[in-house]
Amino acid sequence: MRKKKIDEISLGAKDLAATAIELLEFFNSSGKTGSPSFDVAKAIHGTDISYADCVSRIASMAEIADKFGSSKHFLMVPGNRIAQLKQRIDETQSHLNTLGGHFRQVISAGGGFLQFNYDNFHLQTTNGQNHDFRTSFKSFSDSTETLLDAFYSVLTVLRPTRSTYSFQAAANALSTIVESSSEQLHKLHEENAALRQAVAAASDQVSAAKTQAKSAKEAAAETILSRDEGAKDRNTIAEYLADATEKKAAIESAHTEASSLKKEVEEYRVKFESFDQQLEKRNKDFEQGKVNQEQLFAHFEGQKQTAKSLLEQIEGLLPGATSAGLATAYSSRRVKAEDSAKLYSKAFFLGLGSVDNHRAAMIVAQRYQFAA
Repeated sequence: MRKKKIDEISLGAKDLAATAIELLEFFNSSGKTGSPSFDVAKAIHGTDISYADCVSRIASMAEIADKFGSSKHFLMVPGNRIAQLKQRIDETQSHLNTLGGHFRQVISAGGGFLQFNYDNFHLQTTNGQNHDFRTSFKSFSDSTETLLDAFYSVLTVLRPTRSTYSFQAAANALSTIVESSSEQLHKLHEENAALRQAVAAASDQVSAAKTQAKSAKEAAAETILSRDEGAKDRNTIAEYLADATEKKAAIESAHTEASSLKKEVEEYRVKFESFDQQLEKRNKDFEQGKVNQEQLFAHFEGQKQTAKSLLEQIEGLLPGATSAGLATAYSSRRVKAEDSAKLYSKAFFLGLGSVDNHRAAMIVAQRYQFAA
């Protein structure tokens, strides 16, 4: 049973080292255009060790733990120390998984990595959001400390012989290799970025040169075309001049006609104004004639009533007329009444003559005819 637990510690340490190295590679290649998104050589906020140091610790521990199974002294290790070491390996693995998953999720959701502030361990993504990674990195760093403490409590019994292994030398060498590889990756990415910029600049220059060549070619073609058209134009200048002279004369003639037409229009305008004044005067005269007409109608009606009254008086005297004198008087009176009626009628129609309107006269005649 104890041997099985030690084998599980060796496998757990290998898995932990593999996960730590995988995340190290992600940090070195997940930035823009494949550049590093996190400098693993920078000290973790609140500690004196870097992520590269933590990986070196874990890798060295995993390499040593791989030889625990061949130790002849595993029976000398207390069971609680073996269980504690396995627990610390699992805790470190959990913190490492949390750190890696959080880092990847933030970059993916934020549209990509923009920059990392090592003063406060905040990551800024492309969408402008800032994310605090102090707790994630610190938890992982602290778990490596407790892991080493548990590891050394077992190592005193299960450690390999001095002739086959030096833990400190291996850890230092591995840490140096990791940091050196990280720096080389940074330089390679910087050189790659500079090369990309140079290629882009060269491409822009080639495009500009092509554009200039195309413009020069078009300008040359336009120059040749202008030269040919200029030769043709020289042959037709006289024709253009004659045409322009003819059009100028036509324009002057049109201007003269327009001036004459304007004068005629002005004369017609004056005549129309005079005609409007005459119409207005005739309308006033018509209104006055209408008033006179109404007065004549009233006078005529009065005379008509007077004549009717006389006739009725005469008719009333006839039954009692028994003498020739009375008959003669009646005849004379009747003649005078008829003459008076005719006289008033003539005076009435003569009064209508002062109204300068044919329609008014017709209306009067109709009224007279109706009354008669």
